[in-house]
Amino acid sequence: MTKVQKIVYSDTPASASVRAARAVVDNEAEIVRAVGLMSGTSLDGVDVAYVVLQPPQATGRAAWTWQLQAAHTFPLAAEWHSFFCTLTGGQNLGAEPLVRRNVDFGRYLGKLVARFLTEIDAPPPHFVASHGHTIFHQPTADAAGPGFTFQLGHGGAVAVAAGLPVVCDFRPTDVALGGQGAPLVPLGDRLLFPDAAVCLNLGGIANLSVERADGGGRLAYDVCACNQLLNHLAAEAGLAYDDDGRLARAGQPVFALRAALDAPPFFAGAAPKSLGREWVEAHSLAALTAHAAVPLADRLRTVVEHIAGQLATGIRAALAVAAPAAGRQVLATGGGALNGFLIERLRAELGAAADVVVPAPEVVNFKEAIIFALLGALRWRGEINTLASATGARRDSCGGAIYAP
Repeated sequence: MTKVQKIVYSDTPASASVRAARAVVDNEAEIVRAVGLMSGTSLDGVDVAYVVLQPPQATGRAAWTWQLQAAHTFPLAAEWHSFFCTLTGGQNLGAEPLVRRNVDFGRYLGKLVARFLTEIDAPPPHFVASHGHTIFHQPTADAAGPGFTFQLGHGGAVAVAAGLPVVCDFRPTDVALGGQGAPLVPLGDRLLFPDAAVCLNLGGIANLSVERADGGGRLAYDVCACNQLLNHLAAEAGLAYDDDGRLARAGQPVFALRAALDAPPFFAGAAPKSLGREWVEAHSLAALTAHAAVPLADRLRTVVEHIAGQLATGIRAALAVAAPAAGRQVLATGGGALNGFLIERLRAELGAAADVVVPAPEVVNFKEAIIFALLGALRWRGEINTLASATGARRDSCGGAIYAP
């Protein structure tokens, strides 16, 4: 692994760097050093980010102050990439094999953290904030019983392998409170990126968040499958992803496939709402399978048009409830933000309605890991880290389990 610079990215403008440095020195007791650990449904690797955080009361700023001091994306080991690619089979594992895989993946994550920390020059973090890898996400209660969610990667196994405390299992408390258990990132959007009118994450599943002008809190929801579909198709060409959308750009949209992708009632449903891999397999991937005879470039182009169209609809709706003073800036992050053709089509769909901004690569690539470091810090401090306005739960909550090594 290549050693990363001491400070990769800071939210503090250069003109305020001296004040920020002084705040760090003067408020050492308020500093939280955390490693954020994220494994997403796009299967593009495990993101590890070493983040230094300070709460507003320590610096006098309105938002949390943060510095990304080191970060790296580890490609998933072949064993785990194969397992997650055939996740339908994984979901059909018996109880004992699933429990074993939970511990195995936790050890794997913990070893990645330990390796990462040996490669950087930084004080030991206070803890690791581990999201895990979502295996089950069925948060809505039905006739079979209560809703549930499950992320692979046992926190105790991560803690022992990394030699550090671990904050994990961020979602189950919210689901127990009647929420969707997702999205969790909106609180980070509010606290770390307050200047954006809409925060858009283009990961395996695309989601957005916006601060409501009516005082109703942070509205957030999943919009559609994103990289999970694009990477699935790119794999047919032997690629991990469609670099800059080049294959999609060469294709033509297919009306019948676009109609099938846009058809599920989910898209017309009211927020808050969330998607899991099970839904994507049953609807979006099923539509692609039904149109497997369509040339690959045309399927990729159609998926790009589907994603851009659904995102544009969601962004317009989000801006309609935002305060006018918030402006029109849409902060786009996640792997999909590096797909130039997808961003081009999104901007074309939106026209003058919004200004889509792609920030520095460090933020694009590691925003979720950064935010989970923050969510872990809030849990560490016993503060709210999940917003009911985003998830639909009965109340805000402080979610997450803590394991000592």
